[in-house]
Amino acid sequence: MITGAVLVGPVPFVLIGLGVGSSHLLSVTRQRVMEVPPNELAKQTCAQARAAVAAGTVAWQNGIPATVS
Repeated sequence: MITGAVLVGPVPFVLIGLGVGSSHLLSVTRQRVMEVPPNELAKQTCAQARAAVAAGTVAWQNGIPATVS
């Protein structure tokens, strides 16, 4: 009986945690979508990609070993 209580006890807390986490994730996503227009987000992403390509090209040409963090 104690084992059953131990196994069933945490389940409501897990469900509550999932609910709170999901609502927070939806809230942050909604704010992010409303905060930056899609065309501006595309420009930012393109600029990030260009910077990454440029950095990779320089590292490849200079023979700098890649570091994994």
